[in-house]
Amino acid sequence: MFRFISIILFGVSLMVSHQEVIADGDFILKGRVRDAYNKSALVDAHVIIEELQAGTITNHKGMFIFSRLAPGTYHLKIMHIGYLEYNEVIELDSAITELTILVRPRVFQIDPVTITATLNKRKLSVMPARLAVISAGLVEQLPANNTDDLLSGVANVYVHRPWGIFSKSASVSMRGLPGSARSLILLDGVPMNKAAGGSVNWNLIEPYEIEEIEIVKGPGSAIYGNNAMSGVVSINTKKPDKPLVGHVSTFGGSLGTFGGAFNIGGIDLYKGKGVYWKLNGFTRKGDGYINEPEETRDSLDSKVNLIEYSAGLLGGYRFDTATTLDISYRYYNGKFGTGTNIFEDEGSFDHYSNHLLQSSFDAQLGKYKINTRLYYQLENFDRQSESMNSTGKYKLSDTRTTKHDYGLWFNISRTFFRYHLFTTGLEIKQGDMDADQIYRTSTDDVRYGGMQAFAGIFIQDEFRLFRKLSVIAGLRFDYAVFSNGFLDVYNPTSNTGFIKDVSDNFENYSWNQFSPKLALQYQVHHNVGIYASVSTGFMPPKIDDLVRSGKISKGFKLANPELKPESLINYELGLTWMPDNKVSIEPSVYYSRGHDFQYFVATGDSVETGSANLKPVLQRQNITDVEIAGAEITATWKILTNLVFTANYSINHSRILEFQDPTNEDKDLTGKALIEVPVSIAYASINWQNKVVNVLFDWQFIGKEWYDDENTQYIKPHHVLNIKLSKKLPSKIGFALTIQNILDDLTIDRKGKLPPGRFIIGELSYGF
Repeated sequence: MFRFISIILFGVSLMVSHQEVIADGDFILKGRVRDAYNKSALVDAHVIIEELQAGTITNHKGMFIFSRLAPGTYHLKIMHIGYLEYNEVIELDSAITELTILVRPRVFQIDPVTITATLNKRKLSVMPARLAVISAGLVEQLPANNTDDLLSGVANVYVHRPWGIFSKSASVSMRGLPGSARSLILLDGVPMNKAAGGSVNWNLIEPYEIEEIEIVKGPGSAIYGNNAMSGVVSINTKKPDKPLVGHVSTFGGSLGTFGGAFNIGGIDLYKGKGVYWKLNGFTRKGDGYINEPEETRDSLDSKVNLIEYSAGLLGGYRFDTATTLDISYRYYNGKFGTGTNIFEDEGSFDHYSNHLLQSSFDAQLGKYKINTRLYYQLENFDRQSESMNSTGKYKLSDTRTTKHDYGLWFNISRTFFRYHLFTTGLEIKQGDMDADQIYRTSTDDVRYGGMQAFAGIFIQDEFRLFRKLSVIAGLRFDYAVFSNGFLDVYNPTSNTGFIKDVSDNFENYSWNQFSPKLALQYQVHHNVGIYASVSTGFMPPKIDDLVRSGKISKGFKLANPELKPESLINYELGLTWMPDNKVSIEPSVYYSRGHDFQYFVATGDSVETGSANLKPVLQRQNITDVEIAGAEITATWKILTNLVFTANYSINHSRILEFQDPTNEDKDLTGKALIEVPVSIAYASINWQNKVVNVLFDWQFIGKEWYDDENTQYIKPHHVLNIKLSKKLPSKIGFALTIQNILDDLTIDRKGKLPPGRFIIGELSYGF
């Protein structure tokens, strides 16, 4: 009874924030709590005297005070989220004792919590899957200029951004499966992959906004449906947790790059309830570089460059610690010069304008946990393209594309029968595109578009058997409809490859898909766990592949309105071993089998498109079977509390098992490796956070990568070294220096273009 009353009194004392704690004596203990590295005040830190079962919370200056203490020895404990627990024995032998206490930030968490894998909070070490978490602290330390750069250090994740910040976007793929459409990207629970082409505009998400990134590897369609074939990347952005918090920065560096960003927000609470808000903005401009190799460069080649800006607004209400309702809006505008300038002032360019409106409701209503997402995404894309072939023929065209994606997500969880946590939910979404390509140097006009709608329901059960065995079983059913597909070609010439007017209205069709999953995790010992899983994934055909015929960089693309969805089944075994709280070793092996795999192949035909040579006809087709046999291992060693070493290696054997092309009997790709997939990837980093300057140095290795379906051409293996130096001063001013590609590696990409080489950015920031 006494212990119960003591706990209650202790809890009440902690609720009295920023106030003086009074005991029964004449002595005073006061102090200031600071960050050990940047000396900034630590606000809302819990300061506890264990002997008195009493505590207080530091104020906005990091200060605390205990009054009327008796002389003697006391054990002082200080706790704060994101920092190591601080303990000290204090001897009170004078009327006033004043302390300055330096608390070390928690640089790396060996066993963080994840939500994405099951929609419920779980420690990584007990999950029957291979996952990774990137915290806000690590985001600040990594040498990244774009959000996708942050993923390049995760085992078995391949980030393709060949021109650095001057790439119009990036492709993120996982587990030996090519293409960004096979990895589902979530932003605050909302899917970012567009139905039109499966791509993601990574430039819409700025690194400074990120609270955490969760990466779940392996098929996730049992919960998330389409696009989650190789895994799920869930990006969660920051929400204000103080009355006023903000950050402003400016940066500049290589290739005439400069810009700035700001983020300001706050929360106004009364008895745990209140309003929160956030505003943010970003801009960046870069003069760029010529990415054509010198041996093929001519007077028509110009710099790839960029100018972009974005803004965001968030408003919400917190009903209690578990229940929130908010709405947010994001806008992005970016123009990217693509490297050709002949007669037009701006040359060839790609211009994006993106709008994202989303709303979320999260609640704990009694025994039920509820999550709801509602979203609308609009992308307007404009392309100006000019070219001149070897015979001197000049072509100029404009392409305008509008893409819409909107949907609803709902899930609810509750524990039944004591050990069973059931989660069920539904998803309804739709996407469409409408494009018009007009040639200004000829009469050609090509228009195409279509719509896809999806509806899915799922159920999942998480339960424990025999205390050490955890089981996750799930099943999702999806129904999809493709409709309103069309391709119209007016007044064609050789510029577009068409020989006559075309007016095709493609037939509507529907399909459905079941996606089951079973995963088991056995805790062999308190620090050793093994898991086994069988999971499935699928990817629908993209609208662009169903309806679009026209020129692409590799040749002439032919629409395939009969393209079917592809499916995949994955078998996986893994081990998590934590010898102590400083070391973690995580190996995994897996085998995946894909059916009706969608793949770009040459039909054997060629067409004239106005260039000096005939162009091959390519079409996205369903090839019968593919297989991926792979393995990965990640090791982390927390050498000191502020010094962490991380390394990982992954290898994938991705090949075509059987190939059938009814339009070309001579075409046989059986046994060929999948294109645009590195055979192996390796990564290592050393992260040292110290009082002088914080340092994170990393090394990346990208193995051999085929880029033609006959496996005759490949990108050679190469290494990239990066470093970031950063420092935050007590005045809240921060400095950072990021150097990407230190050794100036100039490996040619799959389009025959050069990367920007060594890239240096310096940053000055102020936080409050």
